[in-house]
Amino acid sequence: MREVPQLYTAGVGEVLRVISGEGRATKTLLVVGHQPWLSGIVKVLSGGGSVSVPTAALIRLEITGDWAEIGPGRGVVTALIPPRMLVESGPGTHS
Repeated sequence: MREVPQLYTAGVGEVLRVISGEGRATKTLLVVGHQPWLSGIVKVLSGGGSVSVPTAALIRLEITGDWAEIGPGRGVVTALIPPRMLVESGPGTHS
């Protein structure tokens, strides 16, 4: 796990730059972010359109090509899970 503090105030371009620096050995990348850039990243990577990622939602994008080639239209949204669909799990919870 790696924390990148500058992403807290970053824009879409800076986030894409950081992602593009991932090596080929990275097969899965989890990016935790916030608005406004989270919806912006999804919009750019999925090729445009209207995208609104709700607060506390999970979104999954499948990216084609290497991280170094990341850019517009290189991703497909395969899941968008709003917070009301997330189920708490762990000791003392029911699933």
